[in-house]
Amino acid sequence: MEQFIVPVALEQERWDALQLYLAKEQTTIEAALQQALDELYLKYVPLSVQEYLRLCRTRDEAESAE
Repeated sequence: MEQFIVPVALEQERWDALQLYLAKEQTTIEAALQQALDELYLKYVPLSVQEYLRLCRTRDEAESAE
């Protein structure tokens, strides 16, 4: 599936502090943002739509493998 890049802005000092403390948790800003996006998706996209998209992705992967 095509992925989109979402630009975000944060003051340099806050970025540096976040990067420092996430490193203590052995993660990155990018990984934390990805997790947050995944949680938003699960929270707001209805389960029926999630299942439909999962089925479409599975079908597309099967067709690509042929």
